[in-house]
Amino acid sequence: MDFLENQIDIIRQYPLDPKALKEFRDLLQESKYYDRRNNPLTNIPSKIDQNCTYEVLQILKSCRASSLLFYNNSSINTQLAPFFTRILKGSICLSEFGRIIDVVANGCPDVLIWREAFAFLERFNRQPPKLLATLEDEAVDISPNRLHISPTDCKLESDVRSQKLLESKVFPEIKNCTFRNVGGFLDRFFNTTHSTETEVSVLKAVLGEHDGKKWRKFPIGLSPDKKLNKRPNENQLWGWLVSIQESFQNVASNQLYTTMADKFEEQCGFMDIFFRQSFDPMHPKLSWKDVIVVGEYVATYSPGKFKATLLQVTQYVLAVFRSQPTRRFVHAFTLIGSIMELWVFDRAGCYSSGWFDIHREPRKFARAFAGYATMGSETAGLDMLIQRQGACRFIDCRGILSESVKIGLQRPIFQTEDAIVCRGTTCYKTTDFQIAKFSWVADELTLESDRLRLAREKGVEGVASMVAFNHVTSIAELRKGLSFREKYWFPCESEYPPFPKEDSEGLSRRPKSYLIDDSPKSERSNGSISSRSSSQESDEVSESDFENACDEMLWQNKILCCLVVSPSGRVISDFETPKEMLESLRDAIKAHQSLYSVGGILHRDISTNNIIIVDPEKEHGFKGMLIDLDMAKIMDEGSREARRRTGTTKFMAIDVLEGRKHTYRHDLESFLYVLIWLCVIDSRKSLCFAQEKRLEWIKNKLDSWSGSSWKAISKSKADIMDSSLDFEMILEQFPECLYFVKPLCRKLRSCFFGEIDEGLITPDTDPNEAYRSIINSFDIAIAGKL
Repeated sequence: MDFLENQIDIIRQYPLDPKALKEFRDLLQESKYYDRRNNPLTNIPSKIDQNCTYEVLQILKSCRASSLLFYNNSSINTQLAPFFTRILKGSICLSEFGRIIDVVANGCPDVLIWREAFAFLERFNRQPPKLLATLEDEAVDISPNRLHISPTDCKLESDVRSQKLLESKVFPEIKNCTFRNVGGFLDRFFNTTHSTETEVSVLKAVLGEHDGKKWRKFPIGLSPDKKLNKRPNENQLWGWLVSIQESFQNVASNQLYTTMADKFEEQCGFMDIFFRQSFDPMHPKLSWKDVIVVGEYVATYSPGKFKATLLQVTQYVLAVFRSQPTRRFVHAFTLIGSIMELWVFDRAGCYSSGWFDIHREPRKFARAFAGYATMGSETAGLDMLIQRQGACRFIDCRGILSESVKIGLQRPIFQTEDAIVCRGTTCYKTTDFQIAKFSWVADELTLESDRLRLAREKGVEGVASMVAFNHVTSIAELRKGLSFREKYWFPCESEYPPFPKEDSEGLSRRPKSYLIDDSPKSERSNGSISSRSSSQESDEVSESDFENACDEMLWQNKILCCLVVSPSGRVISDFETPKEMLESLRDAIKAHQSLYSVGGILHRDISTNNIIIVDPEKEHGFKGMLIDLDMAKIMDEGSREARRRTGTTKFMAIDVLEGRKHTYRHDLESFLYVLIWLCVIDSRKSLCFAQEKRLEWIKNKLDSWSGSSWKAISKSKADIMDSSLDFEMILEQFPECLYFVKPLCRKLRSCFFGEIDEGLITPDTDPNEAYRSIINSFDIAIAGKL
């Protein structure tokens, strides 16, 4: 759980007894608690374990904070009391207290210790989950290494496997950033030169299954009339893979699993296979968070299989990134009959080894299979920045004076992008009530840390301040040593190019020229052209969306940055009262004025996600603040990027959508679209009033703000702003408690789209006068006099 600020203050004001904590850690060491807990032969609750558990609860209960912190309308002190009796009577499993003991034993901050205490109480107060409700709550039969995954567990609709939906939802992610036959692929990820003893033994075990011509036990299926058929079915292949794994299973760090293998129909269907870290009997539940490598197998080759299979794999990779948002890259493979292709997906696209026949090139298969089974965290692309010590998580960063800073993390609070080729922005709340933000930023842009440092130096107000930062790695570093040729061009037809007869390293093809879609990215990602996500909740657009497709750079380099900023707050979409919404939006406009007029920085990404609600008493009178300067522009940097579309699609100004130069006036226009969105869309969840069916016309109009092309979005907004009738129909969708905001919306519309020059705000209008006029309109609306 995430603590409220007043709870953080209580924890800081009344810390746990340091002397008692030290004595408890000494007790754990003397009793060899962890030696017994980690040994399955001696992992039997004892009197010593009872004492350890009793003592850790006593430390919590004796702290003054336990009487001031509440859960379910009663104090923590009261909630913990019954457990003392249950411990002494032996009526509760002592392993339930393991995580609390871990955080105390590892010297974690008090905030994390109390968080685990709350999590412990929550587990005992919640209703038992329904069987197979979610992936993480699922009971799994481990013996056959099978994981039953409901499509809804990873936000995949039941019909998303259809080629049509995959084409629309997944294909735009990779269609202009896919590479095949990348030179150096096997040596980069499956290098046997410096293999460990375990890796060498696994490789030998796998190669031992090949008889010199083909793989032993490779399945030969039976056709419906019981005649021999060279087409293996999926269950047969699974049995063959398991037989290979059995030769080294006891020494491999990762194991092969399958999804829904027991539900395949004979001779048809598909099978999803993946590697995960070896099974821990203490934690039998499986999750996408455990997945190391994903794979897809198709029993037989036929035209159209390549693209469909790759899209299926891309869908699984998306699920992995969704559950492991700070992951650097994901390994994958496809097996079509006996033709295999090895893949890596990162935040700039996907690339492969090129296809090969596993019978004719057994060593390639063996290197890959053994590599997946023994792959370590760094080679697998797992996060290497977040350090874990028991239940504690922290990162090392540099402070604003370049000093070393250790930042404690709580759980992720949100991800702004549901995509692969994107910035991958993920935010954590820190133990000091700040925000740690991870994102992949195009290296051609000024980094957000530099913009925040400049804003601080110039005395900008109302903008989040930087606490610490770290430049972690880059796409160029992750792809070092690889040789990229041409981007792979997907034919109009979903055809698999003919297999090479002799050389398995066939070249990819592309036409002489590219056809550029008039389509915006639905995510603000710094990826390749037209690489976009299906999500409509975070449809931001990057600086480089409309670069020339024939640019000399085959892929765009990005830098993984970690930025810690203060303060944290609620996004404005979560406003609780109409007044809070208006005051926060008004103060965000004041912050924009300070950023532009004082700091010389234009934000260029005004959206509901980039305005937060904060405590004005702690933030110099600001109730709303601006965050996220990733897309901001320092005004004296020149006009190199002047005509690139930048911002969150549904809030972008009409002129910007049409490719005109981005000015302060366009950011102010974006505030109008944010206000309308808050009143029509977000108010329905924030103000908890009865859901009303929106007119289909209104729904279509607002949905079109995240449309499929710049022209369509621009026309939709222009139609509404140019027509008083259409505009009023939008205002009629405001809930009754926001009717008083309608005059403000009309006033802002007249400022940007009025038919008379008086009061009209244009790019040539004096900025101070424009800000003064808009802020004054908000003040009048807040006072209820407009």
